[in-house]
Amino acid sequence: MTRVNKPSFNLREKLSELTSKFGLKGTELARAETVQDARNLISAGRRNILINGAMNVDQRNDGASMNATTAAEYGLDRWRTVSSASDKWSVKRVDRADTTPPEGFCNSMKITSLAATTVGTADYYVIQQRIEGNTLPGFSNSQTPITVSFWIRSSLTGTYGGAWTNVGYVQYYPFQFTINSANTWEYKTITIPGSGNNYIDGNSQSAVFMISLGVGTNYSEPASGGWTSQLAFGADNSVDFVGTNGATMYLTGVQAEVGNNATDFEFMHYGEELLLCQRYFYLKKTFNAKAMWIYSSSGASTQFDFPTEMRANPTFSYTGTLASGINFYYGPFANYLTFTGLIASSVSGQSSRINVTGITPAVTAGYAGGLYMNTSADLRWSAEL
Repeated sequence: MTRVNKPSFNLREKLSELTSKFGLKGTELARAETVQDARNLISAGRRNILINGAMNVDQRNDGASMNATTAAEYGLDRWRTVSSASDKWSVKRVDRADTTPPEGFCNSMKITSLAATTVGTADYYVIQQRIEGNTLPGFSNSQTPITVSFWIRSSLTGTYGGAWTNVGYVQYYPFQFTINSANTWEYKTITIPGSGNNYIDGNSQSAVFMISLGVGTNYSEPASGGWTSQLAFGADNSVDFVGTNGATMYLTGVQAEVGNNATDFEFMHYGEELLLCQRYFYLKKTFNAKAMWIYSSSGASTQFDFPTEMRANPTFSYTGTLASGINFYYGPFANYLTFTGLIASSVSGQSSRINVTGITPAVTAGYAGGLYMNTSADLRWSAEL
């Protein structure tokens, strides 16, 4: 028989040591009282409030450049250009052939200044994303912070500005960040404190994230001033990017998440991200032989079902020329016919009826026809915020 003797120790002291080396957030995690508290500490679950932060989806332009205008149009999906003057800057989706993005990313949004624009007191040049209330659940009485993170590269160094707004442009939080080295990817994080005011629930606009390319004093407030009711699309004393002709900026990996901590970017499959974008905008491209029911001597109808339910009943538009890029075929004549109208009706969040009107020569009600569309045209449904 072998007898082993061990020195005595204080069990209470040993147990207390277990809390001293848990690693990052370990002690807080061990003390979490609920599962939700634990999930919040490690940022588990779906995190990114923003959509298309990796700049992969570009339904409208498919990588072509788009000049920002006073019409406040969308470039890449979910990213809106807001500009007090037209043709001062452009946006486009680019891949590695243009510039190598940070590790893990395939695409970025390229912003180019098209002129040496002087920013007046009432001018504003902003890229923004509007956020739906359904994306911000539980924020009805918000003291909760939101942390925004992103990768950015610019040919111009200096202090840049931006803003976060809530409650339909009632409150603004202007912020600043610094680009230290020209033409170098840099990672930035900004924490937006809780405002104490209500975000809007439901499918309307609840918040907006903006990066300023140049804003006048009518649209600018101090970055250190916290939340303000004064109109602020950016922060005072920030770089006027549009002031330098040919300046370039790249943006990708944009994430906004609840809490004080920025976590690694939440990557999604392209198909999943596309569906999220199609909630706000759906583009139908080239197709052949979409069957149509002829309901009168000059009209025919068909239905398009959306791939996902849209945020609201969308508005319809199209590009291309009727009876050229978009064609109606009628079998008894064995030919394309001319028509004068392409109109949406019975539109819901799930589907849209499309009517071809003004068909000549006359067709026979009850017969069938076909709708064709080539690469020079597309159909568009928009439910953007």
